[in-house]
Amino acid sequence: MSEAETSAPALRRVLIVEDNDDVREMIRLYFEHAGLEVLQAADGRGGLELALRERPDLVLMDLGLPELDGFTLARAIRAEDPERRMRLVAMSGYAREHLGERAEPGLLDRWLLKPVMPDVLLQLVRHG
Repeated sequence: MSEAETSAPALRRVLIVEDNDDVREMIRLYFEHAGLEVLQAADGRGGLELALRERPDLVLMDLGLPELDGFTLARAIRAEDPERRMRLVAMSGYAREHLGERAEPGLLDRWLLKPVMPDVLLQLVRHG
């Protein structure tokens, strides 16, 4: 196996669903620099449309979104992707325990606390 094959990211296509333009842009730049194709949406409805049409490897979503919140978005994606081919990673400024029963087990693959640090994004790129 060549060095290029061993260093290739585990992901190819990522969808960022984030209503804060600055945060979305920072994450987009990071993922593009890592060689990924990046899709973007500024609200839950747009995120759902892109996720179902484009089937990205990873959906990185804010939980406090306009239109559809992140929990509703995750449930809708899971309903259309029962094989769980899309990894769902949530971002929130609130600690997980403060979100109570809305954070149902198995809905999300990973949970990140905002602000998301570059080393955490690097882990997503490497391991999905």
